[in-house]
Amino acid sequence: MKPLLRSALSFALLLSTVMGETARAEKSGQEKAGQKSTAGAAEDEAFAAAEALLNAGRHAEAEKAALALVAARTKALGAKDKETLRCQRLLLQALSAQARSAEVEALCRSVIPLYAEVLGAGSRDTLECHYYLISALNAQQKDAEVAEECRSLLPLHIKIFGAESKDTVACQTLLMEALAAQQKDAEVVEVCRSLLPRQMKVLGPENEDILETRGRLAYALVHQSQWSEAEAEYRALLALQIKMLGEESRLALATRGTLVRTLSEQKKWAEAEAEYRRLLLLCERVLKPEDERSPALSRLRDFIGDLSSAKKHAVAEELCGRVLALHTQLLGPENASALSLRRTQAYILRSAGKFAEAEAAYRELLPLYARVFGAESPAAQRERTSLAFLLIEQKKDAEAEKEFDQVLELAARGRPKGSEDESPLEDVATTMESLQSMYRDAEVETLLRKHLPAFIKTYGQDHSEVLKMQEVFIAALTAQKKHAEAEKECRSVIAAETRVLGPEARATLESRSHLAQLLAKTDREAEAEKEYREVLPLYTRVFGAESKDTLTQRMQLSSVLSNQDKNAEADKELSEVVDIAVRVFGAQDLYTTVPLSLLLELRKSVDRGAEVAEQLRRQLPGIITTHGQDHRRVMDLQLTIISTLMELEDDAGAEKECRSLVAMQTRALGPEAEETLDSRLTLADLLVRLKKNEEAEKECRQVLALSERALGAEHPQTLTSCHHLAICLARQKKNKEALNYAQRAYAGRLKALGRDNSDTQKSNQLVNALTKSETKA
Repeated sequence: MKPLLRSALSFALLLSTVMGETARAEKSGQEKAGQKSTAGAAEDEAFAAAEALLNAGRHAEAEKAALALVAARTKALGAKDKETLRCQRLLLQALSAQARSAEVEALCRSVIPLYAEVLGAGSRDTLECHYYLISALNAQQKDAEVAEECRSLLPLHIKIFGAESKDTVACQTLLMEALAAQQKDAEVVEVCRSLLPRQMKVLGPENEDILETRGRLAYALVHQSQWSEAEAEYRALLALQIKMLGEESRLALATRGTLVRTLSEQKKWAEAEAEYRRLLLLCERVLKPEDERSPALSRLRDFIGDLSSAKKHAVAEELCGRVLALHTQLLGPENASALSLRRTQAYILRSAGKFAEAEAAYRELLPLYARVFGAESPAAQRERTSLAFLLIEQKKDAEAEKEFDQVLELAARGRPKGSEDESPLEDVATTMESLQSMYRDAEVETLLRKHLPAFIKTYGQDHSEVLKMQEVFIAALTAQKKHAEAEKECRSVIAAETRVLGPEARATLESRSHLAQLLAKTDREAEAEKEYREVLPLYTRVFGAESKDTLTQRMQLSSVLSNQDKNAEADKELSEVVDIAVRVFGAQDLYTTVPLSLLLELRKSVDRGAEVAEQLRRQLPGIITTHGQDHRRVMDLQLTIISTLMELEDDAGAEKECRSLVAMQTRALGPEAEETLDSRLTLADLLVRLKKNEEAEKECRQVLALSERALGAEHPQTLTSCHHLAICLARQKKNKEALNYAQRAYAGRLKALGRDNSDTQKSNQLVNALTKSETKA
C-alpha cells in the first residue's frame, strides 16, 4: 500500500523549512530595495494581491493572477529573471493548492532548470521546486520518479544541510517510501539500514519515525524471505513499541503477529507457539468489534495454517477453536473472517485425515456461505469445489462429480443475458477458477476465447482483471502444449504489464519468466537463456539475491544451460542455489530439495555425485554455530545428507550419519517423537541393505513397541513399523511371523487410508508374496 500520509509528513517537513527560509529572504530583500519605480510598485501590488487570493483560499483566482504576472514579467524581464521566477513559484503554489498534480509536475520540470541556472542547484528556491515536484509525482503514484528525484536530491542535502540534518533525514525517508511502494525490497533494506542511525541521532531513539523505518526494514526482509534477520528486526521493533506504546497497543499486537510468522518460517515451532499464545491472550483481552480490520487478527489466522502444514494438527485444531470463538464474539458468526476460520478448521480436519469430520464441516459451511454471499457467489462456489475434492479423497467420485456440476450450473445461472459479453467479469472469473481447479484446460480456453475479446473492448487491454484472465489463458494454452499461441499471448501481456505496472513489477517479471519457460519448451534454449539472464538481475534487485523468487529463476536457468550441454555453468548455478537455500530456508525446504536433486543428477551423470554430500557436510559447522547442535535446522541437514548418500548407494556412510541423527533427535525431541521413530526405521532399512538383518529386526521391534505405547496400535506410524518389521523377518526366512505383521499393517492401512493408497498397496503386495511363500512351504 502506498504510504501517502507518511510521504505527506516528510514533504511537509522539507517544504516548511525551505518556505520559511524563502519568506525571510524575500522580506529582507524587500526591505533593502527601498523605493521602486511606479511600474515596479504596481507590479508588487499585483503580486501582493495574487498572494492574498492564495492565502484566502481563492486558488483559481490566484492561479489566474499568477499566470498574468508570469506573462507580463517574462515579456518585460525575460524567463530567467528572478522576479519572473518568483511569479512562477506563486503559480506553482496555486496549482498545488488545487491538487492539479499533472500540471504541477509539468511546471516544475520546466522551471527547475531555470532556477538551477539562475540561483544554483542547491538554492532554497530550487529545492522548493523539487519538493513540489516530488509531491506532485507522489500524488500521481509515480513512485519510480519520486525515487529518482530523491536520489538526485540526497547528495545536495548532505552537502548543504549535513548528513544528519532533519532535511536529509526527511528526504531519505521519502526515498524509502517510494522504494517500498515499488516493492524494491533489497533497496529498501539498504536505505533503511543507512537511515536508522541518522534518525536515532537526529530524532532520538524513541521516535515514531524510527518505529516506521524499523517496520519498513523488517517488512522488506520478510518479502525477501530473510527470516532470521527479519526476526531480529521484529524483536527490536516489538521491544521499542512496548516501551513507547504499551504491549496492548494495536501496533505491538500486529508486530508480535509478524514475529510469529518469522519464527514459523524458520520452523522454530516452540518459540512461535509461545509468542502466538501470548498474542492470542492479548487479543482476547483488548480487541473490540471495531478492530475488525486489525492486522493482529489476520496474523492469528495465518499461523494456524502454518501449524497444519507442519502436520501439527492437534495444536492447530485447538488454537483454531479459540481464534474462531474470538472472531465470533467480536464480529458475529456470519462475519467473513469467522467464516474463513471455519473454512480453515475444515482444512485442518482434512489435513489430519479426519475426512468424515471435515466433510461435515464443509457441509455446515456451505449454507452459511450461501446465506452471507449468495449461492452463486465465487466464495460459495470455491467452498463447494473444496468439498468436491474432499469427496474425491474419500473415493466418493459420484458425489464429487455432482458437486462439480453444481458449481458450473450455479455460475451459468448467475449470468444475466443481453450484455455484449453475456456475462459479468466476476462470474466468468468464478467459472474460470472452478474449471481451473478441475484441470479442465480445454474448457478454460473455450470460456476465455468467448469472453476475453468483449472484456478487452469493455474494460481495456490494461485492466488488471483482464490481465489476470490473459495469464490464466496462457496457462491453459501451455498445459495443452499450444506453445506458439501461448508465446504470442505472453508477449502481449508482458507489453501491457510493463506499460501499466512497470518493468520491475512482480506480475511483469513472472510473465517474462513464463515466456522463458515457453521458449525452453519449444527447444529455443538459447533464447530462453537470454531471457533468464535479462530477468535475473531484475529479480535480484526487486526481491533480493536470497529470495525464493530469485532462486527459482536460477534453477530454471540451470535447466536451460544443462539442456545446451553447458554443464559447468549449470553446476555453478545449482551449487550456489543449494548453498543459499540450506543457509536461509533449511535443508528440508522445497527450495533446497529441488535444486539439490537437480545438482545430484547433474553430478551423477559425470561421476561426481559424492561431491554433493561433501558440499552439504561443509554447511554443517555454520548451521550448528548459528542455531545450536540439536536445532531442527541441523537435524534437517543431517537427514538431507542421509538421503543423498542413499541416493548414491553409499549405505555405510548413510548408516553412520543416521545413527548420529537418531542420537540427536532422541536428545532434542525425545525417543517417542515421530521424527525419531522415522529415523530409526530409516536406520533399519539401511541395516537390511547392508545385510545386518538381526540388528534391523531388533531396531524395528523397539520402534514398534515405542509407537504402540506413544501413538496407539492403529496409528500410521505404528502400521509402518509393522510393515518394516515384516520385511526384516522375511529377509531372515521367518515367514510365518512376518506374515502376521504384514497382515496387521495391511488391515490397518486399508481401514485408515483406503485400498488405492500406495502404502496400502505395498502392504498388500507383501502379504501376497508371504502368503505364496507359506503355501509353497
